[in-house]
Amino acid sequence: MHSGEEAPTSFRKTSTGTTSIAKINWKDYFADEHLISLIDTALVNNHDLQMALQRIEIARSGVRFSSGELFPKIDGNIAAGSTKYAKYTESFAGNSTTEFEGKAIPNPVEDYFLGLTATWEVDIWGN
Repeated sequence: MHSGEEAPTSFRKTSTGTTSIAKINWKDYFADEHLISLIDTALVNNHDLQMALQRIEIARSGVRFSSGELFPKIDGNIAAGSTKYAKYTESFAGNSTTEFEGKAIPNPVEDYFLGLTATWEVDIWGN
């Protein structure tokens, strides 16, 4: 600023209308086709922008996943197992001399499971 000049009272004109430059599509704002082409190329090849968009998608997936955990979930389970006690161990000695429902406990002991489980999460804190 030169000496003797007054400082402006405001640096921007405040708009009283509802139109804002933020609401205008950038391709409509610029008139030069060559400039629009250059900006398009820069946006397509901008690795930082692509990484930011990927992070946004990851965050959205996390939100969808965590909110999906609030719904009830039903799982079907099938399991089969076997336990064999080695001779001359406490488990073998104890089980070989124990009867269950009038029969000796077999060695190996078979274990089978077929069933459904239901779980759900309650978001008490609203997070």
